[in-house]
Parts: sequence; structure tokens; C-alpha cells
Amino acid sequence: MYQFRDVPKDTGKKSPGAPIPKDPNVTIIRTEDIVSSPVRDSKGVKMEGNFVLKAGANVAKVYMTPSKITPSFENEGDEDSISVSHNFEGMHPGDALEINEFVQNLISQNVILIYGNCQNPIKKVYGTPCAPLQLRPTFAADNESTNHTLTFEQFQRTELVPGHYEGDLPEADPTVVADENLTLSKANGYIYQLSEDTLDTEIVPANTDLETGDYVTLLGGGGSGPNVLANPATGNVVVALKDDVSWVGLQGASITLEVLVADTTTYLIERSRS
Repeated sequence: MYQFRDVPKDTGKKSPGAPIPKDPNVTIIRTEDIVSSPVRDSKGVKMEGNFVLKAGANVAKVYMTPSKITPSFENEGDEDSISVSHNFEGMHPGDALEINEFVQNLISQNVILIYGNCQNPIKKVYGTPCAPLQLRPTFAADNESTNHTLTFEQFQRTELVPGHYEGDLPEADPTVVADENLTLSKANGYIYQLSEDTLDTEIVPANTDLETGDYVTLLGGGGSGPNVLANPATGNVVVALKDDVSWVGLQGASITLEVLVADTTTYLIERSRS
């Protein structure tokens, strides 16, 4: 159970209630493209891990006028049945072919939205794979402006407020690992696709420059004897798996690990697996 903590005024800002400048590029992901999502920690808001998409899937980054971006959530229900509804509204200026095609092909599609700000690395996640958002578009062109208003609503209510996400956006394909030697680096990214294996070979991870607080996701490559991530591993990387249960890289399986660097040792701490 959540233990009460004081909630003081945010002293990191002179005026914490002032508007926060928003990143105008909002990331939109179709929920049908999501293989696995970050897991919320015990307090229910911070999301640990990475978004992993199906092979060949991609995200859309949609420009929205920063001052017109309005994320919000509301509640409804009686005292024993209160639920939360996420809402997100933004305005895309102009009437180009691309925005019309985007609107046309997103109608009735289930999505989640991720947006950031210009003050810190925290991103907010609206919608969940089980309680997604859908687009309700409107358009207006008058003597003052021409724009598309993109309103995303959540029809399935949830207990969850929007999530806080500090991971990377799923913009690049996973890094393919040729064998059991797993080199972790910022250049290689944070999602790694293992290859098929026939010998149940134990994965040997090495960290080049990942830092404390980063998250790494491994995707199983399958085969008659898939790669295995065991606890502990050899080298200067120590793997800490829940209940000391090894992870087997079956086709479609994944595991997310949090990076903790202490002196010359890197610890990879399991946060979720599927």
C-alpha cells in the first residue's frame, strides 16, 4: 500500500504553477503495434522500462502548436466507483494533405500519446494499451486561422492517472545481437533483438557507456535452444533477476532491466519480463 508522504511546494521552480513550455512534437503510437510497455512502479505513476513495438511498426510525430496543447484528466463515478478519463487536445496549423491523410487513417484507431516539455526529461503518457485514446477531429478555416483541432478521448475508463516516463521513444529498430555477446551502449540504443540459438547459450553482457537509471530491453530470438540470461553473469556486469529465475529468450519473450553503475561494476536489475 502507498505510504503517505508530504507533498510540499516544488522549490525547484520560482513559480511552479506557471505554464510549462511544451515540446510541440507529440508522439502517437497505435496500441496494436505495442509488444510490451513500461511497468508502473509500486506508487502507480512512474513507468519503468521501454515501449517495444512489433517489427516494422513505427510511431507518428505530429506537430502541434505548443500554446494550444491541453492535456487533462477528469473523474467520474460515485464514492466507491471513481474512475479516471484521460483527454488530450492539440492544434495542428494549416490544411496540408499530410494532416488530412493522418486524420482520415487514425479515425477509430486505438492509440496512446506521449508528450514532453522543454524543462526536464520527463514525458507524460496518456492512455494505456487496455484503455486507449481515440481521435475526434475537427477542422476550421476562417478569417483568423486555418487549423485542425485534434482531440483524443479515452472511452474506456481507468484507475490510472497519466504516467511519468523517462525512457526513450521507440523511434529506431532494435539492435540485432549476433551471438551471446551483448554490448550495451548509447550508440546501440536501449532495445536489443537476440538471434536464434540452438545451445541454450548464456548471454554475456558488457556495458560501454549506459548510465544509472537507463533501461534496457532484450527481445528473445527463439531457436531450438534459445539464449539464456542467468544470475549472475560473467565479467564486470552483474545481473540481478527476480527470485534468481533465469530468463529464456524464446521467440516473443522480452525482459526489461534497469541499469545501476557503481564504480567499475554495472548491475542490470530486472524490472519486468514477458
